[in-house]
Amino acid sequence: MAERWHPVDTLLPAELIFPKPGTKDPFAIIRWVDVTLNGEPVSRWRVVSWNADPKKRRLLGDGYYRELEDAAMAAHKHALAQITPNVIHSQTGRSVVREAGVATYR
Repeated sequence: MAERWHPVDTLLPAELIFPKPGTKDPFAIIRWVDVTLNGEPVSRWRVVSWNADPKKRRLLGDGYYRELEDAAMAAHKHALAQITPNVIHSQTGRSVVREAGVATYR
C-alpha cells in the first residue's frame, strides 16, 4: 500500500534560539534533527553557534544531545566561556587569544 500524504509532511523544522547571557541577542541555535548513528536513524538535539550565514555555524560541545537540557547546558557553557575571558583580562591584565574555542592566556 502506498504511503499517504499528510499535512504534517509540510511542516518545517523548528529552531530554538539560545540568547547571549543577559541579552536577547542570539548566541546558539538548538534544533531537533534526524541523524544516523552507528548505521541507525536516531533523533537528537543539535547545537550550533548562531550566525546569519548558515555556512558559518559551528557545532558547540559534542554537537548532538539526547536531552534538550543537555543541549541548552552546552550552549550556556560556550556562551559563558566567551564572556569570561573579558572578566579575566580585566582582573589580571593578561590578554586572551581564542582559537577554535580554546582560550590561551598571554
